[in-house]
Amino acid sequence: MRKIFFITLISFLSLMVFSSELDFAKFLFEDGDYYRCLSELKRELFFCQDSQLKERIVNLIGVNYLFMGDLKLAEENFSKIKDLSEGYERNYLLTLFFQKKFKELKETKIDFEKNKDFELLSKLFLGEAKKEDFLNFSEELKEISENFFKIKKKNPYLALLFSTFLPGSGRFYSERNGDGVFSMTTILTPLLGSIYYKFINENKTFFIISASVAAIFYLGELYGSFNSAKIYYEKKVNRYFYEIKNNYSNTIFLPYYSF
Repeated sequence: MRKIFFITLISFLSLMVFSSELDFAKFLFEDGDYYRCLSELKRELFFCQDSQLKERIVNLIGVNYLFMGDLKLAEENFSKIKDLSEGYERNYLLTLFFQKKFKELKETKIDFEKNKDFELLSKLFLGEAKKEDFLNFSEELKEISENFFKIKKKNPYLALLFSTFLPGSGRFYSERNGDGVFSMTTILTPLLGSIYYKFINENKTFFIISASVAAIFYLGELYGSFNSAKIYYEKKVNRYFYEIKNNYSNTIFLPYYSF
């Protein structure tokens, strides 16, 4: 009974303190309580009769999901918005970008006049952009592109060549030092063992076993070195993506919303 009384009292006080329909949702949002804010927004949406206010609430629901990290539900809500005059389309494009849907973003029919930055960023991560494409844009975009073009690539065939003559060196070339040391150890140990059993303590069986193990690890090292260099650039780009997502969260990647 007391519980019902307190809930009723809190609801009554909330109505007195928060005059606007979305004031309480705004309070929860600014407090970082996105889950409760969502509940409040969905309640308001259910009772809302104004079409413009509905669009605003749906956008706010999407923004809450965005801040919660649920990009699929954020995209789902942003895609429902028909009014593109308020800048809501930016949030839809932002969500596509965060999901790395670069091709879909680039091919979207939404007018890019106000959102050219997302088109350029998509081309950048697809490897289709050039340095000069960013000359007439914001300093943030220039900075992002400059650092992106500094990301080095590794030649898989060069890594393969290194490991052919010195096992593990291809991994060092791809900046995977731990793997390089491990590969070198796993190959050289049985290789030295095979030499020992061949020339010092002659034992044909142990020689064959040691040589076979060394050969297997050697072939694995060649394959691994090639792939390490091949995915080196992809990993660097992926890491950089999340880096800029965090570093520019209050500027380029700040979603549009209004209570």
